[in-house]
Amino acid sequence: MPTNDDPNLCGSPQTTARTTSNLPHRSTGRRVLIVDDEPSIRDVMSRILRRQGHAVEVAANGAGALALARAGAFDLIICDLNLPGTSGLDIYAELVRERLLGGALFALATGEAGASASPEVVGFGGLPLLAKPFELAGLIDLVGRVPTVRAGRSAA
Repeated sequence: MPTNDDPNLCGSPQTTARTTSNLPHRSTGRRVLIVDDEPSIRDVMSRILRRQGHAVEVAANGAGALALARAGAFDLIICDLNLPGTSGLDIYAELVRERLLGGALFALATGEAGASASPEVVGFGGLPLLAKPFELAGLIDLVGRVPTVRAGRSAA
């Protein structure tokens, strides 16, 4: 099992700019919203995904995430499970209630061991879970599973 010091994991202390320079370029054009209260996680994820050709917005909290979702549609929303004052599940429930998800994939990110088996996460129908610190391949794979259907783009 990799440790947090593994340089192949995003969010590890040794993650550097070289992680994005080694990735292939792709022009998939997905709109991605990253919601995380940790600035380093938001920064690394957004740099990787922009390098891959995606349009990325970031939010540090639930209020920011909801405001961005109300302002425009996303293909993928990656949301930290535990945010100050709210949870990723609360944000998901609000997006569903306001009918803001459309066909977007909503994925939870967490550093909690065993979060995928928690009753709260299981109760939300098996949302994709990205473990933190995450492997680059896992993030790229998650985004690659999302068809581009927003803003008149046809599915990839």
